Amino acid sequence: LPRTHLPLTIPALSETASLSDPTSLSNEDLATVAHEVANAMRAFETANKEQFENEWRVVNDPVPKGSYRDVFENYRQRAIAIRDALWKRLGSPISTSLALDADTLAGVSPMTDAANYLDLLARNLMSPKR
Repeated sequence: LPRTHLPLTIPALSETASLSDPTSLSNEDLATVAHEVANAMRAFETANKEQFENEWRVVNDPVPKGSYRDVFENYRQRAIAIRDALWKRLGSPISTSLALDADTLAGVSPMTDAANYLDLLARNLMSPKR
């Protein structure tokens, strides 16, 4: 079936959220960046749901620039770096997320699932029990 390409709505990230080394941030800044990236991932997924459902992807084929998958890869790389920094500071056991670790956009809301996990880690970092 022919597929159409719809224009994507891509939430912008602040310079701190998009460029800074997460390992160099304070706990408060790391938590803020994690929440910002998580919010952007959820907003992107929500705004572009029709395109997500409309795109085909063949494994091992190049990802077309400007596609849903291309934008996801940018968020994914950033989310993994932030998540790894959160894990290190929390001393928490490593857990997997299909969207982040398996590079799989499976399920109803894979980016939201990954974003919710980032938010949870950030909240744990800022928990008064720490």
